[in-house]
Amino acid sequence: MTACPSDLRLEALLLAPDGADAAHVTACPACQERLAEMRAQGEAFAREVYPATVDAVVASVRDAPGWDAPGPRAAPRLRWLRFAVPLAAAAAVALFLLVRLRPAPTVELSVFVQDAARAAPVADGERVPASAALRFEVHPSSPCCLWILSVDPSGNIARLYPPKGDKASEELIHPAEPHVLPTTAVLDGQAGPARIFAVCTKAPVPWPALKDAAAKKLEKGEEAVRQLRAISGLPRGSAQTSVLIEKRG
Repeated sequence: MTACPSDLRLEALLLAPDGADAAHVTACPACQERLAEMRAQGEAFAREVYPATVDAVVASVRDAPGWDAPGPRAAPRLRWLRFAVPLAAAAAVALFLLVRLRPAPTVELSVFVQDAARAAPVADGERVPASAALRFEVHPSSPCCLWILSVDPSGNIARLYPPKGDKASEELIHPAEPHVLPTTAVLDGQAGPARIFAVCTKAPVPWPALKDAAAKKLEKGEEAVRQLRAISGLPRGSAQTSVLIEKRG
């Protein structure tokens, strides 16, 4: 599949639906979702932001010194240009703020040791038994496809959820609410640090593609695992977070 078009090219499709990228969008769920999102934002801007901006600019221009002052009147075209320039600038600023202030997707991850006597989650960097069984609770800010994976000092990337099937995550859309995952992951028994990631994507991402993205800039070594904070190469609009555990023998 070819690379997804930029937001600028998707905006062009809003004006010309039969544009050069139309065929790609027809076959790409991620681009369809993004295009629908951009269309909704445009409608919201036209309905709510733009009218308020126009009213504010009209009021500010009319209140400006000299707007109704006596004397030779400016030519109609020049008066319109004097009004249109600040109006366009204000509308551009409002649109910029609308896009910039839209919250980015997030996902929260809690890790639990499978122990009937323990209900509190494992704190970031906490020591746990090297052969412990772990449970996970996630809270995406929006519905998503989910993977849980771990990275260890040898550079090994292990999938923890879903436990099997390259397309397992594609069949499960996780809701935007806290929920415990129906799986238990047993650690490998090797002492040392491990970083556990929760990755939420808007569209399905098969496990091999996610693993390759995680491995691209991965450095080996215990300190590298402790310092690791993010996986690179994820699709646009993805959310991720991680918890560091220290496995003790």
